Amino acid sequence: MFYLIIAIILVLFYLFVAPNNIKGTMNVVIAVFLIVILFAALLLGFLKIMEVSLEVWLGIAMVILGLFAMRDINHLDRPKKRQAIRRLQKK
Repeated sequence: MFYLIIAIILVLFYLFVAPNNIKGTMNVVIAVFLIVILFAALLLGFLKIMEVSLEVWLGIAMVILGLFAMRDINHLDRPKKRQAIRRLQKK
């Protein structure tokens, strides 16, 4: 609770009292603080993802493999219609 009050006081100081040269310094401090919070959140998220069971990882790998297979099937050369018609007429 104490830190919340201090944070509110700092925000009010930044908004209403701080001169421009201090605002520039505070902008850099806030940017660094946000980057540290983002990095910590990414690290904790990564650690949480690593706790997922093996079956989930295998399922994800199978889905990715299936997507690549469907993409490859989609990129196969299609026979031209005339050649396909001639093949059917020969039979």
